[in-house]
Amino acid sequence: MLNPSLADLIGGIQAVTLSDAEAQRRGTQKTVLERKAPPTFDVVIELLDYDRLAVHHNVQKTVDMILRGVPPRPEIRVRTGQGEVEVVQEEQTADLADPAFNQRFPALARASRAKLNHPDGPVAPKEVEIARPPESTVVVKIFPYGIARTRLERAIREKRAPAIVTSDIEGADAVMAIRSTYQNKPRKIKEMAGKNVRTVVVRSNTFANIASALEELIKNPGDAGSPQQLKMDEKALAEVQAGIDTVLASNKPFELAPQSATVRKAQFQIIESRRLASEAVGEDPNRRVRILPVKMA
Repeated sequence: MLNPSLADLIGGIQAVTLSDAEAQRRGTQKTVLERKAPPTFDVVIELLDYDRLAVHHNVQKTVDMILRGVPPRPEIRVRTGQGEVEVVQEEQTADLADPAFNQRFPALARASRAKLNHPDGPVAPKEVEIARPPESTVVVKIFPYGIARTRLERAIREKRAPAIVTSDIEGADAVMAIRSTYQNKPRKIKEMAGKNVRTVVVRSNTFANIASALEELIKNPGDAGSPQQLKMDEKALAEVQAGIDTVLASNKPFELAPQSATVRKAQFQIIESRRLASEAVGEDPNRRVRILPVKMA
C-alpha cells in the first residue's frame, strides 16, 4: 500500500474530501484515504514467518479496514511439527460501507436517506427501493476465459450492465475470451459450439477492450447468442483462415464475405495475429474485409 508502483494491485489509493455530514457520520476528518478501484487479486496470503501465514480472504475489506484505521484480523494458519496445517485464528472483518465507486447510485442513496429522515417519519420501504432494476431486465451470465475477472466485474459495474460473472461455463449465456486463447480453440470453447452461447473475442486483457466487448455483448444478447448466429460467426471466422492461406499462397488480395461490424472486428483481429494487413471495403450491408498481401512489422 505504501509502494506507489504496487498500490494498483490492491486497487490504488486516493484522497477523498467528504461532506460535513458524511465526515460527522463517520467520525473522521473531511479528507480521508479510500481505495479507488477493485483489487487485482481476490485473496492475499501474507507470510508471517517460516511456518506461519495469514490469509486475507477479502482483499477489498482488508484494504478498506487499514485505510480507516481498523486493524485487520486475518485467518492465521500454522504448520505443526507433524507437517499438518492448523487454523489458529478465524478471519474477522468489520462491516464497513463500500467506497464511493462501489455504490451504484450514490445520488439515489442520498435521496433515500433523506426520505428516511423526513420530519413526517420514515416512508414505506416500497417507496425507497428505487435502485432496484426492473424485473423484465435480462441478466447475461458471462464466463471469462483468460479474462481478468476483476476487470470484467469493474466494467459491468461502471457500465451498469445487466450482467454478472459466472464460474460455471455450462450455465453461461456468453463466453468472453482473449484472442490468443480463442484461436487455440481450447476444449472448453469447443464444447460450447452449437449451444445457445455467444463467444466474444477480446483483443487484449485491458479494461478498455473488456468494457468495449461488454457493450457489444449487451446490445443484443438474444439474437447474437442464437444457434443460427453462432453457426454464421463460426463460418465467417473459418473463412478468415482460408483467406489468409490464399493470400500467403497467391500473394494477391482476398475479399471475405460481407459481415456485421462485430464479426468484421473479430476477423481483423485474426488477420492481425498473422501479421497481415487488412481493410474494410464497401458500404453496409455489403461492407466486408479485404486481406492484403502486406506483411506487418
